[in-house]
Amino acid sequence: KEFLLTPVQVESFKYAVARNSFCLALTIGFGKTSTAISILSYLLQSGVAKRPMVIVPKPLLKNWMREMNGYWADDNNNISFVEREGMKQHFGILTGTGIQINYLSNLNKKYQTVLKNNPIRDNTITLMSYEALEKIYIQDADERMHVINTWKTILKQSVEGKKESERSESKKMLSLIESLNKVDKDAVIPIDDTKIDFIMVDEAHRLKNMFVGVEADKSSRIKSGFKGSSSNRALRAFYLSQYMHKNYKGRLGFLTATPFSN
Repeated sequence: KEFLLTPVQVESFKYAVARNSFCLALTIGFGKTSTAISILSYLLQSGVAKRPMVIVPKPLLKNWMREMNGYWADDNNNISFVEREGMKQHFGILTGTGIQINYLSNLNKKYQTVLKNNPIRDNTITLMSYEALEKIYIQDADERMHVINTWKTILKQSVEGKKESERSESKKMLSLIESLNKVDKDAVIPIDDTKIDFIMVDEAHRLKNMFVGVEADKSSRIKSGFKGSSSNRALRAFYLSQYMHKNYKGRLGFLTATPFSN
């Protein structure tokens, strides 16, 4: 069966490839995953990216593998990702393109060894779970300080008429460094070593609660504001996204089907 993008997918594709960073909010049933794979294929074949990484919730890893590389299945709907006798091949979007998939799952010790022994090659897509994201960190001290300073700048955006003391700012800076060290607690793979040059995140609405609190804007009719605890997953996503902004012109893609309800 010939693979073609729908008009909505074509518009989403054009929107994404015209930008270094983008967020696609396609509701369920509009083909968010197939659109994203088409974007990745374009980025690789046009030379914009050479080693993109895709981060997805663990239950969706196999679905991404099926849509990218296809699969083999028998009459009882048993599925294999390698050719087996008695099974029929079902083609994926990338079948026959020459693009290879690095499947790293949750980057446990087995896959850490695979990654260390087999560096990521050009023209490959690295697929991993959110759990794997927690094992990647920035090793370079200057790069880490860049993230901290960016984070600090965001938090310093004061409410009108309110200014923090130097002591308060210093305390906040120490808190940022402690948070970054905490996020890195279980990390084992330096992102610098992977040479990843594009990051795409599926179900990006899961990366919320990054900041402890945002004060309400009392100068407008909308009294928006929230307080709560920070999410280590969201902090790490911010952390790595700033690395991409600094080193790869912000090559990031976020996918979500429910941006407003989350």
